[in-house]
Amino acid sequence: LSERAREGDTYSRTLLGGFAVRDKKFMQNAETMKFDGDDVALVKWREKFLEIRDIQSRHPTYKWGLSSQRSGFMNWITYQFAHSGWHHLFWNMVFLLLFATFLEATIGTSLVLLIYLGAGGFGAALFYGVAGLSYSPLIGASGAISGLMACVVAYMWQKPVRYFYFLVMHPGYFGFKYLPAWLIGIVYLVPDIAGHISTVADISGLAYAAHIGGAMFGAAAGYAARVGWLVAEPIVESASPAAE
Repeated sequence: LSERAREGDTYSRTLLGGFAVRDKKFMQNAETMKFDGDDVALVKWREKFLEIRDIQSRHPTYKWGLSSQRSGFMNWITYQFAHSGWHHLFWNMVFLLLFATFLEATIGTSLVLLIYLGAGGFGAALFYGVAGLSYSPLIGASGAISGLMACVVAYMWQKPVRYFYFLVMHPGYFGFKYLPAWLIGIVYLVPDIAGHISTVADISGLAYAAHIGGAMFGAAAGYAARVGWLVAEPIVESASPAAE
């Protein structure tokens, strides 16, 4: 990358810049570091660098996110409620609606909240152990929601769940089908595992390890609830969509 960047390749320079702003040592010392190059260009670069530092000091994701700069107890909780944009927030809320509402009616509100926070914390811990914290913050509810999803899978396991399938817009090629709940785990976890294995370190913006860690915590909680280790207080007699 360095060689290609020296030759003027814009993409290589962009990647190196991305690595730089994630590096704690660089971000703390870049203002006083000595660089080779055109002095006028360096002056402009330092001005832009100071603008970035100022934005980061005020931006909610840097205040609420979990990073090498902010890793206190509260950040392990608040990072789960910060998102990078409306698209990120929207899809997390869609899956929260799908899985949390079912669990709330099945095991109660308190357990859902504990599993959400616990899965988010465990997911961040696994991410920290695998990749470490960088200057760029870890944010998002994906790890916590992966935990809720895995909890549903472990809690129901072989019970039938209604799935929607679509191939083409023609009768017989789309509709609903009852299949075992454990298929949810394959549909959602296999891409995360594959993504984690195939991701080049420091390039991907998706924290696959946090998703996997959250799912591990949620699966353990779901199994504990199913065998009676966790006290579940159903709001309704049965919340299974396939109850007969």
